[in-house]
Amino acid sequence: MVFKRTAGSNMVKALILALLPVALAFASCPSGECEETAVVQVRKSGRSKRDLMIGYWAWAWEGAANTIPGPANQTMGICFSGYTDAQTNLNFCISEGVIPYICSGSDVTCTKWMTVGGAGTTTDRTVLSGAVGLAASIRSAGFDGVIFDSEYVEAQSTSTDLVEDFYEATANLSSAGLMVGITTSHSAPLGCTNCNAAEVVKGWLADPNLDWISPQLYSNGYSLELVPTSDCSTESPACTWDIYENAIVQIVPSVPYAYMYDQASTNAVDYFKDTYNITLQGYIQWIQEVDSSFNPDPSPSPSPSPKGYYGRKKWFGR
Repeated sequence: MVFKRTAGSNMVKALILALLPVALAFASCPSGECEETAVVQVRKSGRSKRDLMIGYWAWAWEGAANTIPGPANQTMGICFSGYTDAQTNLNFCISEGVIPYICSGSDVTCTKWMTVGGAGTTTDRTVLSGAVGLAASIRSAGFDGVIFDSEYVEAQSTSTDLVEDFYEATANLSSAGLMVGITTSHSAPLGCTNCNAAEVVKGWLADPNLDWISPQLYSNGYSLELVPTSDCSTESPACTWDIYENAIVQIVPSVPYAYMYDQASTNAVDYFKDTYNITLQGYIQWIQEVDSSFNPDPSPSPSPSPKGYYGRKKWFGR
């Protein structure tokens, strides 16, 4: 069959050419991931707001009397107390009475987590095994998961020793019905006794029983900081962000305010995607303020106020 070029076919060709850029845009930028501007494509969050992990660090020392529920879309509520060992953290979360409240404002499925460790504490074999031994009590208290706040770590003699200790702990906690997360200062622990911080983090990122890792993208708690941990960034191997590129574990950074995740002019989502091709899976907010109407994937994007547009209510300290 032979097609002859006609005026009608030329019109069809022109229409196809006119629509081709639009088709290519949709092909390279699926719905919900990008929005067109006159010059560039602005990438939004890589996942739907319904799929993001959204949590907050509930400061347990404020007590139940001052607890205000977190945002309606939170999927994780965390009782954060900052003690070294699991037993002291569990006792504190129970005695302060905050466990019933850390997910009470959520309209979606929200899991409850307990931390082990904090700033100035050290995670080692004893701390890890202590959490495993307390697994049944942690579940009975109403928690779904344990988070190791590992800003300082200590190995028995080598990095491999510590990684194996973590693997044993995460496997046993998982077998006991608990999820497991790890948070650390920026890209890696500030201190790594008898070990190399980058090697330890690489081990974390390859752990099949670890549900997520949360790099803390701040120092003072108020400013977003996207730099790696300075204490180990010049070591060999270095603890720079590229060690996260092939992680099998979900990366869910902690940010001061929620808008810093993907709405600020400099934000975590764009930085990690553009610089390292790392797709983040959500965030945990540190500052104890919330606006329950917050939408991590709005359209169009609102302009945040200088303090952020979630700063209307406080979780704690009414």
